[in-house]
Amino acid sequence: MSAIETVTCINLNGFTMRNLLCGKTVFFSQIRRGKMAARRAAIRFVFRLFSTLVIATAACTVTADDIELYEHGGCPRPEAYRFIFIVDNSGSMSSTDFNNSKATVNVAISHVLNSGLDDVKVAVVQYGTSSGGGVHDYNVTVPFTADNSTATNWSRDYGSGGTYLPSYYQDHQPGSLAKMRRDDVYAEGGLLDVSDATNVQFVFFTDAWRDYYGGCCSSIVAQYRTYIPSDVKQDFGEYDVLKDGSVLPNGLKGQFTLLHAAPNGAAMRAGAAIASVGGEYTGSVESNSDDPDGASVGPRRYILGDLSVSDSSKIVSLLDTVFEEISVAATLATPSVSTSASNDTRHSDKLYFSLFQPGDTKSWAGNIKNYRISDDGVIVDAVGVAAMDSETGVIQPTSRSLWSSEDDGREVTLGGYAAQLAAPRNWFTDVGGVLAKVTSASQVPASAFGISSNSKRNDVVNWAIGWDSLDLNENTLVNENNHYIADSLHTGPLMVNYWKSRSDAGVPSRDVLFTASNLGVIHAIDPITGAQYWSYTPEELLPNLLAFNEERLDINDHNYGMDGPLSFYRKKETVSSSSITLNKGYLYASQRRGGSGIFALDVGRAREDTEPFKVAWKISGGEGAFKNLGQSWSKPAIVTVNDNCDTACEKRDVLLFSGGYNPLYDDASASAVDPSMAGHGNAIYMVDPVTGALLWSAGKGGSHDLSLDMKASIPSEPVVIDTDGDGAVNIIYVVDIDGVVWRIDLDPRSERLSALHLGGGKIADLKGAEGTNFRFFNRPDVVMSVSGSSAAHFKIMVGSGMRNNPLLDEPAENSFYFIRDPWVNSNPVSVRASDGNIEPNYQYVTSGGGRSIIKRGDLARINGLEGALASSDYGYFYDMEETAEKILAPSLTYGGKTLLLSYVPPDGSAAESDENACAYALGVSKLYVFDQELNTFITLPNTEKKSIDVSAGIVSQLTLVDTGGSSGVGIVAGFGTLIDLDTVVDIDQNNMRRIRRTSWIETQADGGL
Repeated sequence: MSAIETVTCINLNGFTMRNLLCGKTVFFSQIRRGKMAARRAAIRFVFRLFSTLVIATAACTVTADDIELYEHGGCPRPEAYRFIFIVDNSGSMSSTDFNNSKATVNVAISHVLNSGLDDVKVAVVQYGTSSGGGVHDYNVTVPFTADNSTATNWSRDYGSGGTYLPSYYQDHQPGSLAKMRRDDVYAEGGLLDVSDATNVQFVFFTDAWRDYYGGCCSSIVAQYRTYIPSDVKQDFGEYDVLKDGSVLPNGLKGQFTLLHAAPNGAAMRAGAAIASVGGEYTGSVESNSDDPDGASVGPRRYILGDLSVSDSSKIVSLLDTVFEEISVAATLATPSVSTSASNDTRHSDKLYFSLFQPGDTKSWAGNIKNYRISDDGVIVDAVGVAAMDSETGVIQPTSRSLWSSEDDGREVTLGGYAAQLAAPRNWFTDVGGVLAKVTSASQVPASAFGISSNSKRNDVVNWAIGWDSLDLNENTLVNENNHYIADSLHTGPLMVNYWKSRSDAGVPSRDVLFTASNLGVIHAIDPITGAQYWSYTPEELLPNLLAFNEERLDINDHNYGMDGPLSFYRKKETVSSSSITLNKGYLYASQRRGGSGIFALDVGRAREDTEPFKVAWKISGGEGAFKNLGQSWSKPAIVTVNDNCDTACEKRDVLLFSGGYNPLYDDASASAVDPSMAGHGNAIYMVDPVTGALLWSAGKGGSHDLSLDMKASIPSEPVVIDTDGDGAVNIIYVVDIDGVVWRIDLDPRSERLSALHLGGGKIADLKGAEGTNFRFFNRPDVVMSVSGSSAAHFKIMVGSGMRNNPLLDEPAENSFYFIRDPWVNSNPVSVRASDGNIEPNYQYVTSGGGRSIIKRGDLARINGLEGALASSDYGYFYDMEETAEKILAPSLTYGGKTLLLSYVPPDGSAAESDENACAYALGVSKLYVFDQELNTFITLPNTEKKSIDVSAGIVSQLTLVDTGGSSGVGIVAGFGTLIDLDTVVDIDQNNMRRIRRTSWIETQADGGL
């Protein structure tokens, strides 16, 4: 029997904030993911870090979220494409055969050089040209060139001093390519230097046979060693020599396109095995367990021809397919680090990466992979070696993630959770409100997908169960496994610990890793093996399964489903007066760009085979009691409030979230958006975490328990403060998208939840001058300051930046704000002049006998990053210095230091002269450190700088991680980055301290399910 403990993970949109307040540690959680570059699974090649060929899309007036960044953010420098044409010059090729082959090769060369690809060059290699039968040789006839006349001006060459020999045994193609590899022809300075290439294509022209014992002819692959030189490695086959023979610098592997005049069926099957996946050939393929595309998987880039001039049209058509395939965006990744919910500085040593790959369909491919942090703070793979490139911060191409049985490197769809998926899967849905495990397509009506075709319904349901019923790999097989997982663009995994009681000694505890995707699916995964426990698609999101493989129409045409953060609630149940058992667990999933829904699952039995979960409740925004709920961006968080204080106060757990986002704000010019719109997001809600019933709300209008003049959407999470240490919330802070800072004070003696509030109101408006339209998406970072001679006060820190349009150059500088709130031990009040009575008053600025809220003009400006701040009654602000620099992440305060992240979009004008332009083609996230005691941005150790670049692309959160090793606390910043705390703070000279884990598991009370 199990009990439950949550473990949060660092994901794309979250944070973990720790502030010491009144002797009590206050926790908040949300998270962020960074980015990785890899390669499109369908064509199996690896790009250089963050290099991409930008997909041309229709012009749009608005763009949604990070989509713009991923589509347009690639490396500004052109791609470097290299085509190597390899021509059979063996004894089996007559003069006629060779001349016909040459004519076809030259047509293909001209087609490549006129393809419009950036920086494309071709080379010609002939093999089988040795002057004797004992050596398998090659001849680089035309080195790389972009000139068509040079590339097509070549002839048959038997090698230096060689003569044509009809003896076939000299002509083993594998032996020639193996020698090319041994000679390092692809290395920098080699005959075929591809060290600066981003994509390499091999194109073969041959009539080779399948080698066999006692054979007569030249071979396309070698099976026996009768005629193979002794210096060629043992036991080689199609992928051992031909594919391994194309291992190239920079982690690249070449792809193979083959035009083959196959003399028999055995040669045809072997030739097809050499060819890469793609093209139109769907015939027999020789099985090979080492084939990274899967044994016998088709179609292949293989053409059956006769090497005559008529083959020109075939190879040109196939090359057109190749051009289309290699014109694809880069892949990206999201780092996720498991942490303990009961102790925010204690982490497991596992890193969970949520990977995704932009593509030309409505849903992008994704995956979950995991790695480990070693004792000395290094991210390592399954075999214990460094998984990340120390210079670029991306996954090593030869690394193997912990769940994988083969090297999966940077490839999104290889290995990981996707590789463990098997059909049929345990897939659930709840059509008509009835939750059921689907084993047959007939269980789900076609109407649930919005269609009338049962045939199409059958394909979609069988796909969801795990079969390749849509034939995505185009091999005509629909009864094999599909390993597809959609992208998790703005969310990451969440770990939940299911521990055993003391009575279960010797029984290992098992955890569950939850994740969600834009296909609209929630997954429950065994984090030890990567195998799936079950998956669930709400009835409302079934149409996503139908549309995910459709081609995109424009940059905004992305399939969104479960796009928001996951959260978890451990429900405590009193067994006796002296014992509490944690035996209920609820998972909450929000939709963000996917919609206004919030879904709650009872997952207390998540690892069980029978009824592993129940749908506890659903909330749909824009209607009923949740009319103001917009796109559900806010992470639902469990907080505790006082209730029933008219008798004996009791602590009650509630689920708190803000009203969310209105997509009308995607238009950067939008200023005032109508607050009366349904689903506008201008509210804060508390609901019962078990039933979903609305308990309390604040917002504009009389339908809310606390009526406030909230006019703008609130996409960020509320921050809660317990000022008296009794375990219940006293203050809620939240910032709306226009920069209005709201404070709500709760009654510590509340008689009922509908009267939970003492008061609330605006304390600051940071919107700025008319027409600037600053946007605020981050939850505030709140600390209590008692430094110097000033009285204790709250310092509320928040920054501006268009998270919904990260590449935009805003009309004015974004800023980071420090708002001073002096009301620490009581709610803000003033004396009413008319009668002398005390009344709530959230206007802090006094001038000429009047009171008003804090405006930007009331704050002191930080001029540059040098020196301490001038004193200010109301706070201060710092204008970001770089063009379009924006704050897209909440700051994190620890030990008197505030770690601040900013994002600077790529500057195309400077990229060409920047040697790191490719690394930062998606822009760069920068780190600043603010000293709360000195009131200044500090110079970072060993840098003489006030900021450092921490990661390419957007990093939406810094998170402190206790690795459990000798290095103590580290900082996770973006993809694959684990920063030593000493890098940014001089530990010995301030009150920040290293934390080292001394134990893995806290003692828990007996009990469980």
